[in-house]
Amino acid sequence: MLAQVPYLIALALVIAGVIWAWTGAHAVGNGAAVVGAALLAAGVARLILPKSASGLLANRRRWADVLALGVLGAALLTVALLLPPT
Repeated sequence: MLAQVPYLIALALVIAGVIWAWTGAHAVGNGAAVVGAALLAAGVARLILPKSASGLLANRRRWADVLALGVLGAALLTVALLLPPT
């Protein structure tokens, strides 16, 4: 069960970011930033933790997981920073 903790933390942060973005047009950038940061944190956790401790974050090879989470997280953070404030 402890192996699922990093996944559950990342999932909770993604859900929180989606809910935050859903609250209105003024909060979309903040919600995207939270989701992007959660994905980057999940990528770092996958990079640092061994496979036995990374739980459901370990779906493919380590480099593929880190690359996918890093690219998606960086893209969402870029979108969050480029969105004009409302």
